Amino acid sequence: MAQHHGVIEALDAPAEASKGASVLARLAEREEQRAATAVKRLEELQVSSDPRESVDAFMEDFSTRRQQLEAALQACATPGNAAPHDQLTALGEQLAALEKAVADATYFLPAYDQRQATLALAALREQQEATAAALQPRKRFAFNRKATKAANAPPAADVGARAGGAAEQPGSTSTASQQHRQQPQQTDLSGGVSASAIRGLKGRVLALSREDAAGKEVTLSDLEDCVIYLLAPLAALFLAGLRRCKVYTGPVAGACFIEGASDCVLMIAARQVRIHSAVGTDVYLRVRSHPIIEHSNKLRFAPYTPAYPGAQQDLEEQGLHTDAEALWRQVDDFGWLRATPSPHWSELPAGKHLAAPAAPAASEAD
Repeated sequence: MAQHHGVIEALDAPAEASKGASVLARLAEREEQRAATAVKRLEELQVSSDPRESVDAFMEDFSTRRQQLEAALQACATPGNAAPHDQLTALGEQLAALEKAVADATYFLPAYDQRQATLALAALREQQEATAAALQPRKRFAFNRKATKAANAPPAADVGARAGGAAEQPGSTSTASQQHRQQPQQTDLSGGVSASAIRGLKGRVLALSREDAAGKEVTLSDLEDCVIYLLAPLAALFLAGLRRCKVYTGPVAGACFIEGASDCVLMIAARQVRIHSAVGTDVYLRVRSHPIIEHSNKLRFAPYTPAYPGAQQDLEEQGLHTDAEALWRQVDDFGWLRATPSPHWSELPAGKHLAAPAAPAASEAD
């Protein structure tokens, strides 16, 4: 009987070995299938992911489009061009699309790449404006200088007086010379202004109407002691190199990017706001994501106040009519990585909040 049992064990041994090998083979096959599935999912993810979120890919695409626009603008101004005005209009639309792409990419582009793109866009816009000026006279804007309207226009030093209290200029002292410097003169604008860009002005007051600014990407750059009213919903807003300026805007459908602001008051409603290299500036915000600051100091934040009659309706149409989450005070400081609160910004005390002043009417000047 024992001998018979040993025969059975001997007969079963090959079967057990075969069964074990089969199990190992199935496990190996499953592992290969898992690996193949993982590779396939990774490939699908790479194909389906948003290409804009690759910084290198975005900047390469931006560079290509910029070079194409530069070449096309040069060709547009070539003598003998059959339809330069139509071409210029189309190129303006392409430039606006590129500006919007950069504005939409601010949430993932590093600050350096944003600055480079912003500077390149400003150069393209200048080239486009120079081409337009060469082809036909460019419209310029100025205030109606009738005494009645000039008398009703609030000087910069009186901004926020209707708030009924301590209206103070951020980061400045109350000396007579500074008060005089902060009162821009309402004079004709002989240059530096287009429907989408205001640059290189000092001591001016300017209001862009709905007809001039609605749905456009607007750039304000290299301004000093100016008061700017943007009385319409905008597509995007770029601010660069502002000193002792006040800017009042309607809703911005895309992003607002600020590169360099000193001792300013900014009232902005936008979906995204990013601030770089700003100091001593009060920012009144209504925003749909956390505001981002970098390399900035002495910033004070407060809730946005509608800047012109009809602004509330514009805000509703852009989905910016409320700020239930109070995102204006949820600031992310990319230059402060510690667990403690950033010392570079604070909330503006309620008693020092300013109201947006009434904007004077603007008119076109030849």
